Amino acid sequence: MHTETLSIGSELVAGTGIDTNVAHLANQVARLGLAVRRHTILPDRLDDVADFVRTFCRSAPRPAMLLATGGLGPTLDDVTRDAVAQAMNAPLAENAECRNDIETWFRARGRALARSNLRQAMIPAGAVPLPNSCGTAPGFHLASDDVHVVCMPGVPVEMQAMFAEHVLPILRGLVGAGGGLICERIIRTFGMGESRAGELIADLMAPGRNPQVGTLASSGVVSVRIRATAASEAEAAAMLDHDEAAVRQRLGRIVVGRDGDLLPQVVARLLTGRGATLAVAESCTGGLISAMITDVPGASRFLVEGVVAYANEAKTRRLDVPARLLEAHGAVSDPVARAMAENLRRAAGTTYALATTGIAGPAGGTRDKPVGLVFIALAGPEGTSVQRAVFPGDRVRVRHRTAQAALNLLRLRLQGNDDSLSA
Repeated sequence: MHTETLSIGSELVAGTGIDTNVAHLANQVARLGLAVRRHTILPDRLDDVADFVRTFCRSAPRPAMLLATGGLGPTLDDVTRDAVAQAMNAPLAENAECRNDIETWFRARGRALARSNLRQAMIPAGAVPLPNSCGTAPGFHLASDDVHVVCMPGVPVEMQAMFAEHVLPILRGLVGAGGGLICERIIRTFGMGESRAGELIADLMAPGRNPQVGTLASSGVVSVRIRATAASEAEAAAMLDHDEAAVRQRLGRIVVGRDGDLLPQVVARLLTGRGATLAVAESCTGGLISAMITDVPGASRFLVEGVVAYANEAKTRRLDVPARLLEAHGAVSDPVARAMAENLRRAAGTTYALATTGIAGPAGGTRDKPVGLVFIALAGPEGTSVQRAVFPGDRVRVRHRTAQAALNLLRLRLQGNDDSLSA
């Protein structure tokens, strides 16, 4: 089935809002063996939406499914109902089921029903209403000439509930059993550029191959996406297992984990499994490492202390860094990073301690110490290692990349790998 998504909202076109619905929809329909062919975003303009729906109904290969989100609210700029009705020659009419659901929703909450809310009970003639268990805006499903148009609210929680409760059964009925499915797995890596990683798995990325393998780089993390099309979940899983093993064998120690395994989650799991503890001393990252770690549930089992020692005086007072080291080498240096980590580990009584110091920019750089220069220290029972790196980008990127590199340094140590920082 030819499948497309349509996101309706002027805020999405302007960039003041972020469309998260398309990712959810694409992932959900893939489980049924359907691949979304195109994502479209349109503003809240009736003619634009009507023209798009009209063209889709006329020219999309049959059978076709359009999954539309947004524009079902009670205000005048919510034009989806009117646009679909116009495009598919199905005049709007009040639906008794939709009106009853809206009235019940307001009555249950003791709120007055505004007249504008009754606009939401108007759906195209012949459409099947889709109840909204999380809000007031019902959706609808309208079919004509083997073209199906499903309209859902733009609010993500409402859309996701409606899709699971009503749209998914519709799709299953249309696709039928035995139509195959698409399963996906993502291998997360850190410490190697996307181009080099791509070279090592180039044959797996050959066009037309099943599974399909591709890479995506974001903030230093290179994700290898494996997507298998198969007749059954077991068959797809076997294909994914095969390619995952090949990726892991070729990329080795830069592999962090898969799917939801990001650096903070992996480090948390490794520390917990060892019964080890951690303290963090941060200068240029300003508490970012501690924040990333405490985003992981259960961080209290291993994170003992975090210190943001930004000024030189704070490094001396809070971390006992000798003033002579600061005077001789400067705050952004190997000896200072080493002292920060070792002294905090001793004071906190932890198994490990991480420390960061650097020049995040945009000012403060020199020829010898450019913007982006950072030193990351890791102190532990095996000794102390200090890594020097120069990260490109603005202040936000330098800080984020430094925090990730620090966690990766700890990951490598906990996994028994050489903890030198990869390029």
